[in-house]
Amino acid sequence: MLSKEFAGGILIMTGANSAVGLRSTPARYIFLDEVDAYPASADEEGDPVTLAEARSLTFAHRRKVFLVSTPDDPGLSAGSSGSSRRPTSGASSCRARIAARCSG
Repeated sequence: MLSKEFAGGILIMTGANSAVGLRSTPARYIFLDEVDAYPASADEEGDPVTLAEARSLTFAHRRKVFLVSTPDDPGLSAGSSGSSRRPTSGASSCRARIAARCSG
């Protein structure tokens, strides 16, 4: 784990393969990058995304979890269940979802 303290907070970075790093500290904001490349299990303790998301449960409705990835396989991507599904974003307090759109 790498960490950097600054005025008003701390930034902690860990690898998706480290169960200790994924479950060690409560976090209100979680940013998971390239989730399609994550291993199926972190140190044989379970899905890295699930382990990381559990760190934010302390913050209930105030938490934010961002999952970002370049799909490896559109039909098997962690962010979708098929090519017709779009990634979404929204507020957990009202459960509203907004579909992302890409062009170009």
